[in-house]
Amino acid sequence: MANSGQNTLLESLKSFADALKRSYGSLVAAQQEDQLKGPTGDVLGAFGSEFGLDVLPRFEAPVPGIGRPDIALDVGGALCGYIELKAPAESVRASDFRGRNRDQFNKFKTLPNLIYTNGNEWVLYQNGERKQSVRLSGDIVEDGAGAVEERDVERLSAMLRDFLTWNPIVPTSPKALAELLAPLCHLLRDDVTEALRDPDSAISQLAGEWREYLFPEADDAQFADAYAQTLTYALLLARMEGEEDLRACLARVRVGMVLYAISYEKDISN
Repeated sequence: MANSGQNTLLESLKSFADALKRSYGSLVAAQQEDQLKGPTGDVLGAFGSEFGLDVLPRFEAPVPGIGRPDIALDVGGALCGYIELKAPAESVRASDFRGRNRDQFNKFKTLPNLIYTNGNEWVLYQNGERKQSVRLSGDIVEDGAGAVEERDVERLSAMLRDFLTWNPIVPTSPKALAELLAPLCHLLRDDVTEALRDPDSAISQLAGEWREYLFPEADDAQFADAYAQTLTYALLLARMEGEEDLRACLARVRVGMVLYAISYEKDISN
């Protein structure tokens, strides 16, 4: 990273810490988590820009069947991962979680790319395993900008680069493949659910055709789940059969949806 970029990120991280020090005061824990949202989204955008990435935070993004992480991160228009926020006094290490926090993590750990942060410490979890952690040199509540040193920027840059440019590891066994595809389907399903909110999107048009010809009473959640599973496994099979340009396979999704519907109809009739 160039010195100018290092200085820019140092200032961004100091501004992040200073803004939070001014915000906290006597706020209760839940309010402290809320105060983290905007500054965290801003600092992630700053790091993304330095890496040449277009980063867009989405707040309170629901993941069906899992929960509602505080922030979903879109990178280059595609969902990359999630951020869960905790008050500065709370731990973000899974080994310390108790009660509600433990129950929450047991659900969130199925997400393939996830960061827990309380502002002072950032912990990267991938498929439920802790991969990296970075703790600032000081305490943002007490020290504000003084909590941040140059070494913090270097270490956080390394972790956030891995997070924002994350790619799944290629599985080497059927079990590993299933474990990989399940959370990826969750991510895709979340993206499809978001796209369905725009009635003019291509996904909404496909959902309309699916309902018109196959399942008139299917809701958005059912469509999103079916689409995610069909697309994920269709692209996997295409790659296994030697297809090099997977973009060409996307046009076949409509056929895949029909096959899914036929299979589903057989299952419920048996």
